[in-house]
Amino acid sequence: MGLISCQKTEKMIEADIELISPSENSIIYLPDTLQIKLRIEAAGDIESVKISIVNSNYISLFGTNTINSPTAGKEIETTMLLRILQDYNDSPYKIRVKVKYPDNEQNTYFNIQLTNKPLAYKGFFLFSRPGIQLTNIVFYDQNLNDTAFTVSSGEYLDSDISSFYEKLFLLTDTPAKLKTFSIVDQLTEWEAEPVFPNPEFTDIQINEDRIYAGMESGQVVGYSTLNGQQKLITEMLSDSFPEKVFILEEFIIGDFLSRMNGNRTLVTFYKETGAKKHRQPISFPVVSFANTVYPDKVLVIGNENQKGKISLYNVLNNYFENTHQIDTGEIIAVCEINEETILFSIGRSVYLYHYKQSYSNWLATFDDTPANIYFEHISQQLIVQFEKRLSILKFPGMDEVTRLNFEKTLKGVQLYYQYD
Repeated sequence: MGLISCQKTEKMIEADIELISPSENSIIYLPDTLQIKLRIEAAGDIESVKISIVNSNYISLFGTNTINSPTAGKEIETTMLLRILQDYNDSPYKIRVKVKYPDNEQNTYFNIQLTNKPLAYKGFFLFSRPGIQLTNIVFYDQNLNDTAFTVSSGEYLDSDISSFYEKLFLLTDTPAKLKTFSIVDQLTEWEAEPVFPNPEFTDIQINEDRIYAGMESGQVVGYSTLNGQQKLITEMLSDSFPEKVFILEEFIIGDFLSRMNGNRTLVTFYKETGAKKHRQPISFPVVSFANTVYPDKVLVIGNENQKGKISLYNVLNNYFENTHQIDTGEIIAVCEINEETILFSIGRSVYLYHYKQSYSNWLATFDDTPANIYFEHISQQLIVQFEKRLSILKFPGMDEVTRLNFEKTLKGVQLYYQYD
């Protein structure tokens, strides 16, 4: 005869959540900023409310906004920057509201519709070196008509662009500055200088409403794209500094070089707080990082023993899932086609690489060595930057469409798009 035991069960606190704005099932055109307003009624104390937008697999698409210790019964308001949807971001889409109590949590979902605005390719900005400690910027439209943009002091280090905010970013040395230009009126909007000690910049990357800069001080600083305010400073590493930085949905990752012995580590920080999460020793310098279809994984691309190396790094759990060696030679330049495919150059040749299948295909060989490569996905063209020449080729056939020759040394290209 079995015994039946009686057990007291705790009743879970259920909050009543009202979505005030946007209205449920409304259509949101991307990219855009979305203001979300909620009212939450709950009997118990609320530790936090986490708001995100998820796809059919309940994967967050645009990060998570956290509101700590909200007051029950009052309106909660937050603003999210919504990027363009990728092909793998399957519908339906939902606003997820996660209410956390001291002992449990509750998820509530509201349906919304997301669709991309039409995207138009407008041309590119070309950076060159007209003289010592000078950077020249010229804009070329889609018909290759050129317009002088500006000449700025400083040696070119890096650049980036925000089509959403219509801003162009230039990172220079001598002087060490991060400069932001309005694409519309061609004026400097704000400048930033590196932090002490070791006041030098190394790398920049735009992500949502921030531009992140690597510092020789051993930190990564996130600035507001609008006004240059410091929004985030990561934990300082006194023993090393980031040569390359990359931004994921929840993490900042950097290729850190030791000041003492030249050793390298991948260092991961929390994007929300800047606190260090973990370190992963690596044996090669990073040429580039690249996105994947996974929000917490990144391709790490570099060279070791005169051979290329492409590794899939699990940032969340701090390990390499796989590594593909490229025996052809050392990788010089990298660009993304999409979240599954990249292009890279070795010597005078360009190759296509698909990380899920771990295979690479030769595409073309040039008469000179490319300094950099850029993929324009609307016209399906590849822009190849040489020392004093640009070649524009049709992808994937790689027939040359046109070439532009210059007297000055070319330093970089930024593709410019607009959302209609």
